[in-house]
Amino acid sequence: MDVARVRLVFASLTPRSARQAVIALHHSLVLTHGWQEVPEKRGGWEPEGDVATFHYTKDGNEAMMKALQMDDQLVFHFQIGGRDVKTVECKVHTIVNGGTDCADPDRCLSLDAFAAATSFVDTVFPRPPAARRADDDEERGGRGVGRLGGDSQPNPDVPPSMLRPPQTQPPASIYDIGRSDIDPNLGMYSQPTPPGHGMFMGPDHPLFQGGVPDTDVRTGFPPGSVPPGARFDPVTPFADPRDPAGRGRGRGRGRGGGGLAFGEPNPDHFRPPRGFDPFM
Repeated sequence: MDVARVRLVFASLTPRSARQAVIALHHSLVLTHGWQEVPEKRGGWEPEGDVATFHYTKDGNEAMMKALQMDDQLVFHFQIGGRDVKTVECKVHTIVNGGTDCADPDRCLSLDAFAAATSFVDTVFPRPPAARRADDDEERGGRGVGRLGGDSQPNPDVPPSMLRPPQTQPPASIYDIGRSDIDPNLGMYSQPTPPGHGMFMGPDHPLFQGGVPDTDVRTGFPPGSVPPGARFDPVTPFADPRDPAGRGRGRGRGRGGGGLAFGEPNPDHFRPPRGFDPFM
């Protein structure tokens, strides 16, 4: 709604009733779209009239707007040449503030006047679909919002690191899950994490044998990496009394050798295979 145009029309017509104020508002909307009034054909402009008629011309075309009073409603009919008649209805008391000077649009017109103006323009002067799509695209571009799946500008208030997708490295196999619980040095200081042995461990695991290069011969880990009293989960097979070092002859499930070295992992409540010394 062109507020400046509305003020000019009100100053020209000088409405003296709420009905005239609503008609003047809609008349200004027609003029805003390039139509020129033919004043000598105006009719029914009396403050208490039931029907008001306005005639317009534009680029050799003629148009007519007719406003009919029906109780507290005004029904507007608009027709260009012999085309279809466009009809819009509005309530006078919702557009005009009571007890105000009807000749002053800044005081007499309520906020609902903007909604009434939008309804009239969308009905009488609809935009082509291509123009509506262009305006919608421009509005979305101004807000920085792209179509779903389309390109969009990142929010400058968000750090770039938060815009990247999470860097996840799924385990290579099910046996890789939980390997850092078994060997505390695996996966702590390297990306990607090195392959591990998982929770399925036989008595020949390096953890229980020692002699691994660059490790402590007693624990199988780098010197100083195992805190005092450290326990590893799960604990290894039963220690064979004939083999105090606990090196069973099995390599996994169902592959155990003789004696008490069954070749199976055991629950947490068993002691480590080398006895009660956590450093052995």
